[in-house]
This record gives sequence, structure tokens and C-alpha cells, in this order.
Amino acid sequence: MSRGIGSYDEADVDWLEIKAAGMTDAEILRMSPFDGEGIVELSRRVVTCSTAVRDHWTRRVIEPGERHLVLRETLQGREHETRHSLLSAYLHVVCGDGGSTEFLDVYDEHIALAS
Repeated sequence: MSRGIGSYDEADVDWLEIKAAGMTDAEILRMSPFDGEGIVELSRRVVTCSTAVRDHWTRRVIEPGERHLVLRETLQGREHETRHSLLSAYLHVVCGDGGSTEFLDVYDEHIALAS
């Protein structure tokens, strides 16, 4: 169980990841992490990689072969590419609580310190 608002333990994250793995590509593509922030989207696609990459919000590793969302966008004339895990997409699209992804970064740091 979670330890409080904005706090996750390993069982919570495992449960969320299982739910997120069931998302369709169409659901993942509905994620809008930068909605209303003045960013112009250039492209979006669901991909897999041959090397590990980092989720833009959670900073958690997206393992090789895992589906994830890649967004290409421009902000103030500069082009950027961000990657968003199934977990981030699930929290944004299904749960309607994309802001909670920021707490997962804290979760990873907490686990690393406890190791």
C-alpha cells in the first residue's frame, strides 16, 4: 500500500506497471504531457528501442524492447525529443493524474538510498 499522498511503494508501482502494460498504442498516443505549455508538437509515435532510455518525467529507465511514446516538439524555436514510458502514459491517460509521475522520481531516489 502507499505511504501517503504522492508516495508509492514497490507493490503500488508494480500494480501500475501491470495495468500500463495493457495499454493499446492508441491509448498511449492520447498522452498530452505538455498540454498548454506553449510547446508545438512536431510528431508523436509509439516505439521500442534497442538500448535503455529514460522517461522524461519519472527518470525511470525504459528497458530495451519496451513500448513507449516519443514526442518531437519545438519550444522557442528549439527542437526537443522526449520519451514517455507506459507508466507515465497510464497515469496521464487512464488515471488523469499525470502530475503523479513526478513523485515516482522521488520513489526511485528513495529506493536507491535504501539499497
